[in-house]
Amino acid sequence: MKKYKKIIAAAILCSCMLLGGCSEEEGIPTVESENASSAVSKTETSVKTESQSDDKKETSKKPQAPAIDSWKVLYIQKLNDYFREIVEYNVPDGAFFELIDINKDKTPELVISAPSFRDAKCEVYTVNKGKLVDLKVDADFGKLFYNPDLKQMATKTTSEGKTTTWVGEVENGALKQALKAVEDINNYKFTLNGKELSEYEYYEAVSDYEDIISSPWVQIGKKNSFEAESITEKVNSWN
Repeated sequence: MKKYKKIIAAAILCSCMLLGGCSEEEGIPTVESENASSAVSKTETSVKTESQSDDKKETSKKPQAPAIDSWKVLYIQKLNDYFREIVEYNVPDGAFFELIDINKDKTPELVISAPSFRDAKCEVYTVNKGKLVDLKVDADFGKLFYNPDLKQMATKTTSEGKTTTWVGEVENGALKQALKAVEDINNYKFTLNGKELSEYEYYEAVSDYEDIISSPWVQIGKKNSFEAESITEKVNSWN
C-alpha cells in the first residue's frame, strides 16, 4: 500500500512540475516584449525623423522668388517722380534717361537728360549703401559726354566768351573731379581746377590733360524717352 502511495505522490509531483513549467514559459515575453516594443518605437522615431528631414530638404529645394536689385527700385521711383513733374509743370518735350555703368562696377548710374535749353541740367544718380545719391553734375543744355575707356564723364559749354570744360568720375558712391578748366576770354581770366593762372601758365598746364580732352567722347542720357508704362520695363531690362 505504501508503495502505491509513493507512486501516486510521484505522479502528482511530476504533474505539478509540468504545469509549473508551462506557466513560467508563458510569462517570459516581458523583457523581450519590452525590447521589441522599444525597438519598434525607435524605428518609428527614426522613420519620422528621416521623413521630417526629407520634408525640410524638399522645402529648401523649392525655387525662391528672385530678389529685386535695390538700385532698380530706387531708379524706378526717381524716374516716376520725374515723369510726374514733366506732366505737372508741362516741361517741354525732349527729356530722356539712360542707364549706364560709368565706373564699371556692374551697377549702372542713372542719367536724366533734360530738354536742350540753357538752364537744363543733366542729373546723374548712383546708389551707395542702398541709398540714391545725386552726383550733382554740372551739365548745361542737357548734354553730358562719356568716355568708356577712361570711365569718366565730361561737359563743355561756351557762353558769352567763357568756355568751361569739366571731367569727372564716380568713385565710392561720390563724384570726383578730374579736371575743370575755365577760359574767360572777355575778362582775360584762366582757371584750372580752381586755381587762377596766367594765360601762358594755363595753356601749359592744360596740355597735361590733352589725352583726356582729345579722347573720343560720346553723348549719353538720350537713350530712352519718358513713357510711364515703359519706365519699369526699361530699368528691369538693363544688363
